[in-house]
Amino acid sequence: MKEHLQAARLNYPRVSEIIHPYSRMGFENIDMEVLANACERGTKVHAICKALMDGYFIPSIDEECKPYIDSFNLWMGENKFTAMESEKRYYDDENKFTGQIDMIVKQDGKTILYDIKTSATKSKAWPVQLTAYAHLIMLGGTKIDSVAVIQLKKTGKKPTIHQYEDLTEYGRLFTGLLLNYNYFLRKKEKTNDN
Repeated sequence: MKEHLQAARLNYPRVSEIIHPYSRMGFENIDMEVLANACERGTKVHAICKALMDGYFIPSIDEECKPYIDSFNLWMGENKFTAMESEKRYYDDENKFTGQIDMIVKQDGKTILYDIKTSATKSKAWPVQLTAYAHLIMLGGTKIDSVAVIQLKKTGKKPTIHQYEDLTEYGRLFTGLLLNYNYFLRKKEKTNDN
């Protein structure tokens, strides 16, 4: 049973895949190479931020990533928190989707889910994505009090924090996106009848 579940989980869509059609709105006129470079930079920045959260010293950082890391370090220096989890994948086996969180921290007596963003523009998709992640985490038994985005600055300055408290409407939006995904895009599971 456990092996069957692990195999099934490999086919679960990620939260980012489910919200993808709407999270990319406004990017259609941006050169694909520019988007690919931004995606690669974001991946590098996330890896370095995780290493810093885990207490590692990073001796050298790519020049294009450095301002974002400086921005993250400003946030870390101004906030007292205890890291609980970082870069962990969670699953919803009933609704069959998955998501990987950036970090969960204990801060001011609250359990907060943070997502790190390197994009210059705030997205309406962010709270929807974080609400789906909070749902996944709560299925695992951890209560999330608040979710927030740390929007790092390419100038190296203090990041902008976007805090989202009431997740009810965002939860409804994600449920609708998941229903649409299931209807239009999810691959049918094979049965013995097929």
